[in-house]
Parts: sequence; structure tokens; C-alpha cells
Amino acid sequence: MDAQLVDIQNEELYEFMVDHLGGETKVEELRKEKEMEKTLLNQTLTLGEILDKAEEGNWFDWLKEQKLSRLTKPRVRHKREGTSRSRITKAEKEQIREGILQYLKVNPGSAVSAIANTVGWSTKIVGNQIRPMRYTGLITKEGERKTTRYWLKETN
Repeated sequence: MDAQLVDIQNEELYEFMVDHLGGETKVEELRKEKEMEKTLLNQTLTLGEILDKAEEGNWFDWLKEQKLSRLTKPRVRHKREGTSRSRITKAEKEQIREGILQYLKVNPGSAVSAIANTVGWSTKIVGNQIRPMRYTGLITKEGERKTTRYWLKETN
């Protein structure tokens, strides 16, 4: 492809993004976020290389403020075929439930949102999988609504 044509297409795309995403500042923030995400997901880079890229990309200060859990959590949600209301399969349910159990072994007393971030599914789906686990006695809870926390049931 001709280099001049690529420049024109990139310029048109940039102008379109500025018009539809809320200005140059927003487009620049999105570009920087994608650059950070791409760098952090590159598992072949050393920590030193990541820090160098952060300085080059002007996001070093942001990186210094982050906790390791924020940087290592999955950034891609599971996507399913069909509509947003499509049902999850038995295999997916088992995968979610196993993830919940593994997470609660390491992090007892966690909220659904924390579990969902780690398992990689929405809080609604994770909550729907926790409910039957509570009824069968695998998990216990304390609190109501936003203050609800979950533990593995102690086996003596």
C-alpha cells in the first residue's frame, strides 16, 4: 500500500475519532491507554523494558501508582456467541465455579466484584454461580447487598 495513502487514511481516521469521541484529549488518552495495555500484556518484556516504555510514553507516573494486582488482572472479558442474553454452557459454569473456589481459597472474605474481576466474567454471572454453591454448602456469606463477602465453608 502506498505510504501517502496510509497517511491520508490515518489522518481521516484520527479526525473521525476526534469528532466522535470528544476531542483530541480523549483520543490521546485512548491511544496512551492502548499503548499501556499492549505493553503490559507483552509477557516477553522485562520489568526494566516496561519501565523504559512507560517513561517514553509519558505514563510512568501512572504506573508508579498502580498495585500489582491491577496490572496483572485479566483485561479481556470472555465473549460468547449470540446475543447478550445467550445462556452459558455447562462447561462454562464449571469453569466459573472452579475459578470462584480457587479465588476464595487464596482470598477469603471477598466481594463478588473482586471474584468477577479475577474469574473474568461479569458480576451478574458470577453472582448467579455463587448462589447454588451457597445452597450446596460450598460457600458461606456474611453481610447483605454491597457489604456481602464470601468464604469457603470450613470443613472439620
